[in-house]
Amino acid sequence: MTCYSRRGIGTRLLEEVYAAARGHRRSLVEIETVRALPGGVARDEAGYQYLTNRAHQPGMTSIRSRCQVADHSGGDEAALAEGGWQSVAGGLPTR
Repeated sequence: MTCYSRRGIGTRLLEEVYAAARGHRRSLVEIETVRALPGGVARDEAGYQYLTNRAHQPGMTSIRSRCQVADHSGGDEAALAEGGWQSVAGGLPTR
């Protein structure tokens, strides 16, 4: 637990989020928290537990992954095309 646990800070922030949503006539609030993946790095699940204890339901699992790729900043279109990729706006290759 962090030094901020059990002091009502999260509850007060969540109340402000609900009030702002109501003020903008919104009926859905989406909040993101981090959880450990099965077999993954252990993480503190206090945020997840806090929200599920307050009737929030998990809606979707988002998995962020990273992959080192070759540097195609030189505009090597032939190398991209070989792999079935094409260059698009922003310089990020897509298939």
